[in-house]
Amino acid sequence: DTSSNVDAMLDALKPTAIVFTKLDLWPELATRAQARAVAVGMVAGTVSPVSRRRLPVARWLARAGYAALDLVGAIADQDARGLQLLGTPGDRISVTGDPRFDSALHRAGAVPPDWPPRRLTAGGTTLVAGSTWSPDEAVLVDALATVRTTHPGARLVLVPHEPDPDHVAELMGLLAQA
Repeated sequence: DTSSNVDAMLDALKPTAIVFTKLDLWPELATRAQARAVAVGMVAGTVSPVSRRRLPVARWLARAGYAALDLVGAIADQDARGLQLLGTPGDRISVTGDPRFDSALHRAGAVPPDWPPRRLTAGGTTLVAGSTWSPDEAVLVDALATVRTTHPGARLVLVPHEPDPDHVAELMGLLAQA
C-alpha cells in the first residue's frame, strides 16, 4: 500500500470503483483512488471493540483512508460507530448486516418446506454448523450435550471443512463419546 505501487495499479487498471471487504481497508489505495474520482466503498464493514485500529496511532495513520470511503455497509450498529471513530463520515454508513449469515438465512427461508433435505431439521431445534474444524466441533459437541439436558430433542448437523474419512471417523468417535 505504497503510493508508487498504488499509482501503478490505478494507472494499469483504471477502475471506476474499489470495494473493500470487512476490515481490509488499504488507506493509500483509498485516498489515491478518491483523488482520481474513483468510487470507494466497503461491504461487511466491521471494527472489533478490541481492534488495534482503535489505538490512537493506528487511527491517525488510517484516518484519511476511512474518510475516503464514499459508501459503507456496516455489519452492525457498533461497527458503524467504530468506522466513524476511524474517520468515516456517519452519513456515508448504513447498517446492512453480515452477508455471510444474512444471505444464508434469506436463502434458507426461500426453500420449500417439502424439499427433501429439510427433513434434517424438521421436528426439533437443530443447529447446522458448516465448514467446521476439529476445535469448533469439540465445542459444538460439548454444547449439544449441555443443551440436551433441557432440550432433549435438540440436534446438531456438522459439516466439516475437510470431510476426509479420517476426520469423519474422529468426529464420529467424538459424537459417540458425547
